[in-house]
Amino acid sequence: MFRKVLAPIAALALVLGAGACSNAGNTSATEAARAAKAKKIPALPARGVGLNSACDPLDTVYAGGRPSVGAADKGLNQFCDPAGTMYAGGSPLFNEATGKSIKLSAFLAKREWARGLNQFCDPLDTVYADGHPELSNEERGLNQFCDALDTMYAGGSPLFDESTGRSLTLNAYLAAKFVILPLQ
Repeated sequence: MFRKVLAPIAALALVLGAGACSNAGNTSATEAARAAKAKKIPALPARGVGLNSACDPLDTVYAGGRPSVGAADKGLNQFCDPAGTMYAGGSPLFNEATGKSIKLSAFLAKREWARGLNQFCDPLDTVYADGHPELSNEERGLNQFCDALDTMYAGGSPLFDESTGRSLTLNAYLAAKFVILPLQ
């Protein structure tokens, strides 16, 4: 009896779930905040300043107290720029015009970031002249989850947490991700 009743409900849930996923990236910071509030999860700031040595926002809390992935594992250098970035004077810590240097921690404390990505892996508030970026995610070396193309996930997807058995929507996953903004 229960199977006959639950089968149509399960099918409806699959259809509704697929519909929700097809709107990937159409979320806003407000919707993400509303969803977080409904689940009693504190809303995370959409933009901020300051990175730690693992190139994560300063407000990042790690399981076990330490990051499991460092800057190099993310394809970044010690300055939180893509590996291989070249700098005038050899380092962004040295200002050739003034002849002064700053400490790495002071430099990272000034780096800006944005949390919450759209389906193009840019900050949610990005406006495109033609409605989309010049390069596709794949051309930028990113997969549909805004991670490097060669990223492997435990369980096959970052949307499923094997330890809890819970899944995230793509919008919820992207709302929690962040991008380091280019130096000005």
